[in-house]
Amino acid sequence: MSWLTKIALKKRWLTFLIVILVTGASIWATVNMKMELIPDIEFGATSVVAVYPQAKATDVMNKVAIPIEDAIADIDGLRSLASTCTEGSSFTFAFFSNICTLSIDYELKF
Repeated sequence: MSWLTKIALKKRWLTFLIVILVTGASIWATVNMKMELIPDIEFGATSVVAVYPQAKATDVMNKVAIPIEDAIADIDGLRSLASTCTEGSSFTFAFFSNICTLSIDYELKF
């Protein structure tokens, strides 16, 4: 048995005191952390998930994915656009060359 293990077993109050001190110091450090150390991270990508229940993949592509792609394609700074259609759902991913704030109001009518 190492000397540290022997001390920890013999002096349990010392072990608990060290645990309490480390926990208290961790909580204090977390509360007093500067905001610059946790920056806001914004990625130049977004995704659109659309659900069209009980529709074939081709119907989802024609009625959902293509109109979504057409709406997103006009946004400035668009680098690439990719869609995946499965039975009942569509996943569209848009990647932008610069970070921008997007607000798109688009309503699909079936």
